[in-house]
Amino acid sequence: MKILFISTETRPVRGGIAFALDGWLSGLAESGHDVHILALLPKEKLTAINQLPKRTYKEHWYELPKRPVFFGDKFILFRKIFSWHFLYKRKKSITKAFKKLVVKNIPDWMIIGCINEISCIPVPIAKMRKIKCAAITHGSEVHPNRVHNPSWLIKQLNQMNLLIAVSSYTKNLLIDWRIKNELITVVHPALSNDVL
Repeated sequence: MKILFISTETRPVRGGIAFALDGWLSGLAESGHDVHILALLPKEKLTAINQLPKRTYKEHWYELPKRPVFFGDKFILFRKIFSWHFLYKRKKSITKAFKKLVVKNIPDWMIIGCINEISCIPVPIAKMRKIKCAAITHGSEVHPNRVHNPSWLIKQLNQMNLLIAVSSYTKNLLIDWRIKNELITVVHPALSNDVL
């Protein structure tokens, strides 16, 4: 099976999500699946990729555009216009990177490794191309103390073919948001050898 992961939390970022994702990707690749990841990272994180040990899955690095400081930022109207323009350019560039990767290697599944506005940009394109979509919910992005207006997130989660919750607690948080129980599967995170 061909699987494409998309994440902003992946090697060389260090942390729970990146370690868990690395374990899942390695496990799936070692089980014989054709696994790719589109890693969306800021420029300062990409400088470390040459020192990383090779993996059994294929990594495609993409530099996230960074919003430059603009002299008109002190004026609200200019700041809003400049921010809207920047977000539009970022969305367009991520969409281009996604389409380029999908044209080369059409996946059976696209899995969002870290749910946020950046990682979810390709979901509508994947749905149009009849690619099944899944998302891994780690807990923090659905926790009521961290998310106060979850309407965009609920909309994204309801578009998925599958939701992978890292714990029963996270599954219950999703159910509290009226996400269908049959969409949610609990899969506990795996650790990569680098952690041990």
